[in-house]
Amino acid sequence: MGFSALCNSACKFFKPQGVSLQEPEQLALGLDELEALRLADLEGLYQEKTVECMKVSRPTFARIVESARRKIAEALVKGKALKSPSMRAVHQAQSTLCG
Repeated sequence: MGFSALCNSACKFFKPQGVSLQEPEQLALGLDELEALRLADLEGLYQEKTVECMKVSRPTFARIVESARRKIAEALVKGKALKSPSMRAVHQAQSTLCG
């Protein structure tokens, strides 16, 4: 299931307060980026467990989480909107989640 298909029905937007959604540039987090953040930063899992859960290599996981963190930092620092699939969408799109 593609990200754009999920966003038609189940996306969240985070944007600067007092600005319409059409004004700021939008950055989109992918399902893999949101899941990497959840496992590493929210659940506090070590990389060994996260790569097992996501079924990716360590270098791939590192690139995914770095990309997600960079997008979040850019949205916060530069006042851009951040489009993210809801966790409900993540659970629907992935059959096995760890944590």
